[in-house]
Amino acid sequence: MDQGNWWLADFATSALSCVAGVKTQNDQYLGLHVSSAKTITKYVDFLQTIVETRFGATVGAMLSALAAEIIEAWNSHDPRRVAEYFSDDYEGEDSGLATPIAGKRGVRRFVAYTFLGMPDLHFTLEQTIEEGNTIVLLWHARGTHKGKFLNIPATDRAVSYHGTSIFTISDGKVTHSKRIWDMATVLRQIGLLPELPEI
Repeated sequence: MDQGNWWLADFATSALSCVAGVKTQNDQYLGLHVSSAKTITKYVDFLQTIVETRFGATVGAMLSALAAEIIEAWNSHDPRRVAEYFSDDYEGEDSGLATPIAGKRGVRRFVAYTFLGMPDLHFTLEQTIEEGNTIVLLWHARGTHKGKFLNIPATDRAVSYHGTSIFTISDGKVTHSKRIWDMATVLRQIGLLPELPEI
């Protein structure tokens, strides 16, 4: 993706935030000066329509494309390729890690660690939800537990699980993320938890 286009996305996000702020302040003003406030409301609504029409779809499409590219990078199994989508000061949280992931180096180490445990791991992007400069990825992963993962020795068992990643984007880079995935299902599939009951 052309990184030069991301200034537009940042501008659109800021513009929408400013419009929302003006509307909030104007709602407070409404009770004191009804006629003036109604006039302001009319123009603020007009401005919001223009910004959302002109930029909303553009930002959403760019975020969706970025999410697809990140999933594709993961499926290349190349830690450096994945790390290029993250900022130098990136910080990430993962439900399977005791400490945050920091910076590009942290991303590379995390990707390498993941594929050591499951060398054939493959991700499928199922859905994205965009709002402002945030995008939510709903994904599915399949692989084989061939190496140490979660401090658990290899079991050679197949795993299949779902997860969600929440990315904060600035200038085309992920600056923060939260990754939550179905660890219980993985532990069950490799034989460390009992099967779920049928009711």
